[in-house]
Amino acid sequence: MITSNDIPKIHDAAAQYGVAIPKPVLAAEALHDAAAHLLEEIRAEAQPDIEAVTVKTLRATHEAMVTRVSWPVRERAAVEIDSTTEYKRIFAWHEAAGGLCVAFAGPFDAAADLFTANLAALDGQVDADRAITLGLHAEHQKLVTAAADLKTLCRVRDALASSLPTAVGAYGQGLTLERLGRIADVPSMDAVTRIIPVRSAGLPEHSIAWFAALAGIDGLTLRWHTPEQQQSVAQLAAHNTAA
Repeated sequence: MITSNDIPKIHDAAAQYGVAIPKPVLAAEALHDAAAHLLEEIRAEAQPDIEAVTVKTLRATHEAMVTRVSWPVRERAAVEIDSTTEYKRIFAWHEAAGGLCVAFAGPFDAAADLFTANLAALDGQVDADRAITLGLHAEHQKLVTAAADLKTLCRVRDALASSLPTAVGAYGQGLTLERLGRIADVPSMDAVTRIIPVRSAGLPEHSIAWFAALAGIDGLTLRWHTPEQQQSVAQLAAHNTAA
């Protein structure tokens, strides 16, 4: 299930790429914000100053003291409400994961196309100095921009994955294919188990060089996939056998 640490990634990316957040999620967020504010208010309540009491403040001080006696109970109740609304908030994001996974496909695929086109213009090289020397600074800047978008959106896809079903596999080759298949069409299981690990060895995942290494593999296409669209080990095996 999506965690509270995942939510800011998805929320910020939705704002950045114009993806609408579902109304049930917005309602759950508003409820949790109100609960958090209530808890904050209770914890900020000041202890009545008995030493400073006057005739004018006597009754108000007395009422504050009576209210203060109930503070531990009110604080515990506010904590319970905050925890409950936090769960409701996370569950709302969990329920929305499928629709959001579909909605983020457009921004990712646009960034992938931009990255691939400019990588080709740069002859597969990502070195900035080389690009400047060849008069391809503009192409390199577009490549960098696209890579930054791909990195952000890959992290969103990984966050959404924890709330999405998968039929690809949960261990071994299936697990490796499932993770790659979130953001790529791969040509074969040989690419998954041998070629990609070799080409991407030592490269930080989701870095510009990592994306370039993947995009440079024959038959591999950077493309966003919902779980239903992902390739399976059996499909690749059948395709490779037929080929």
